[in-house]
Amino acid sequence: MKLRPRVEAEPPKELRFRLDAETYQELELYSQLYAQEYGEAIDTAALAAEILRQFLAGDRAFKTWKRRRGNGAGAAAHNAEASA
Repeated sequence: MKLRPRVEAEPPKELRFRLDAETYQELELYSQLYAQEYGEAIDTAALAAEILRQFLAGDRAFKTWKRRRGNGAGAAAHNAEASA
């Protein structure tokens, strides 16, 4: 299984979107595998968020781009505060 166990850090932000039925069914099946592998149930929304988080964290080109721009997660929050 490629997905690692989720780690709770900061309070979550809300993001709403729709998935096609096939992708949703795949997530449901993946959540069953997650529960089997890690002994912990995970709901579909939390699973989708964790897949997205790990995808972004593992994308080398994205990390390089952020580093070149100087826009890590902390910098983005700082820039938002500074422009307010």
